[in-house]
Amino acid sequence: MSEFQIPSENQGILLVNLQVDSVAPSLVIKKISGTTSRKTKSTHKIQLASKASGLFLASLDPGRYQIVEVQAPYFDLPFRLDVADDKRWQFNIEAGKTNYIGKLQVNRERSTRSVYIKLKNRLAANIENIQTELTQLLLTHPLNAGSGFSDDFLEELQK
Repeated sequence: MSEFQIPSENQGILLVNLQVDSVAPSLVIKKISGTTSRKTKSTHKIQLASKASGLFLASLDPGRYQIVEVQAPYFDLPFRLDVADDKRWQFNIEAGKTNYIGKLQVNRERSTRSVYIKLKNRLAANIENIQTELTQLLLTHPLNAGSGFSDDFLEELQK
């Protein structure tokens, strides 16, 4: 994570926990609400990382986003999972915060037509690890649950 640059105060931080058994995937995202400029592309590709597991950070403008596609090629088996119409693949980015969107799992085992790709909300289970690894960042950019679905377990822990 040493290559990550702290964003401007007008941006937020995307945080995803990767568990990938093969080549690091990429996400194609589209901003669906919030301020956008006319120069903004309709979609944006985020290459997640050269490493297969761990925390990944990226700077994004605030707003609501839809992951349109997950690209997870493996050797000569290119694969794209189209999730453009699935609201479970939406997330929010708030300016000045570290916005956790979930744990992305991509398994190596696959066929020419399918692969196991899941985005799960595991903030409650991962919060201790996140706080340990991102201690300095969280002092200036507090952790925010930015996934498109709630984490009831986290809400119970915070009571």
